[in-house]
Amino acid sequence: MAISPLSNHSQAFRSTQSDTAFSPSPVSSPSIQSGGCTSKSNANPMGDLLKDSFGGGQEKGAQLGQLLEGVKELLSAVQQLTELLQSPEIGGESPAGGAEAAGAPSAAGAPSAAGAGGAGGASAAGGAADAGPAPEGQVGDWIKQAQEALSAAGVPADKMNAQDIATIIQHESSGNPNAINEWDQNAKNGTPSIGLMQTIQPTFDANKLPGHDDIRNPVDNIIAAVRYAVDRYGSVSNVPGVQALKNGGSYVGY
Repeated sequence: MAISPLSNHSQAFRSTQSDTAFSPSPVSSPSIQSGGCTSKSNANPMGDLLKDSFGGGQEKGAQLGQLLEGVKELLSAVQQLTELLQSPEIGGESPAGGAEAAGAPSAAGAPSAAGAGGAGGASAAGGAADAGPAPEGQVGDWIKQAQEALSAAGVPADKMNAQDIATIIQHESSGNPNAINEWDQNAKNGTPSIGLMQTIQPTFDANKLPGHDDIRNPVDNIIAAVRYAVDRYGSVSNVPGVQALKNGGSYVGY
């Protein structure tokens, strides 16, 4: 019966087919005799293999132990380095909240909604990116002409939404450029509200553009009223009456 070698490293202990014999052992486990070397039941093949890999002997076994201990220390150092690199001070994730939670400005540096010009700004009032389409008819034509003059004077388009201007005109004068209020407090003070958007003379004079000096001229009246609304409320869309209607309420004067 031929016996296969114990390992590739134990070439010196191989035996030929002719000098290998099998005989039962007095103990429960069989004993294999090969070339004068006996493998006992309590032998440690792994330990023999490791010893053989280093040339055998206790000295080599001690060297292997030192090597394994060195590897263990190296792995521990790698783990500590990994934890250090992941810490916030080195470059890991910042704690919850971050700079923005502390009140830092946003990346774009944009102003907050409260500082965009009035109660929420033009975007909150309708989100119009431009002046929007004017209504059809004569009032719409007057609004377009006024918007052209206002745009040339530097008024941003999103602050003079055409539909919101038309809303103010409808509630203030019903589209009548000659309308005049002779009963309210302004009238009692001697400065009645006049024209499409019902401006009083001092307000008209303070907000008119050069060449647009007639309070009863519909285009001139719109120009002065829009400039007043932008200056006081941030845009015509933020006029209290417009805001009230959009929130389901009733129109109020401005």
